[in-house]
Amino acid sequence: MLGEFPDNDEAVFWKNVLSVNKDLAESNSGTICFEESTDVLLLIKSVGVQGIDATKLKKIVEDFVSTVEKLIGFFTSERD
Repeated sequence: MLGEFPDNDEAVFWKNVLSVNKDLAESNSGTICFEESTDVLLLIKSVGVQGIDATKLKKIVEDFVSTVEKLIGFFTSERD
């Protein structure tokens, strides 16, 4: 175990971030990262493009955008 979370509202938010991040990693949908200089969360996904056609690349981008939209909705509702 790396550590425990204190019992407060901020800890609940970060528990949810880490839980979602685990699900994303398991489904190979990307990884949530914290960008310290701007205090934002980023979704990062590596895409191998060697030998990929335009149709497949379009599908990958559409899936990524869909994931981003779902995450924005999830984290927006978490703050309310």
